[in-house]
Amino acid sequence: MNRIPTLDDMERRGLPAALVRDSSRRAPDPEPVAPIGPEVTVTRRDLRPGVVIVRWTEPSATNRPGEQGVMVPLPCHDKQRVRVDAARGLRAAATCRQCSESYDLELQPDSDGGHFAQLTVAHVPVLISRARVDR
Repeated sequence: MNRIPTLDDMERRGLPAALVRDSSRRAPDPEPVAPIGPEVTVTRRDLRPGVVIVRWTEPSATNRPGEQGVMVPLPCHDKQRVRVDAARGLRAAATCRQCSESYDLELQPDSDGGHFAQLTVAHVPVLISRARVDR
């Protein structure tokens, strides 16, 4: 019957100490990071998976009658905005066209009757964020 070798077995076989790892010791779970507020400038170093970033929304200028679309600025490029239809649902996926950074976006009601957005960095690999057809 095969058994999993223990740390002592590996040391007896003469494996270098760098190759022998104690699997019972894990790195501690990272501390939860507080959400980054809407006025804070975000750097690329801040965009780690699971980080929550809050941004204010603006009403979309292209709303048709009955639509409740809002524009959400993306944390990676403040001038890059995505349009989210608030009437369809308050959750969406967003991807930056410039750097392909991806976010899970959730709209929250604001006290003034509008919305603010919570963007959670997802780091979903995006191969194509915009396609162009050459003729």
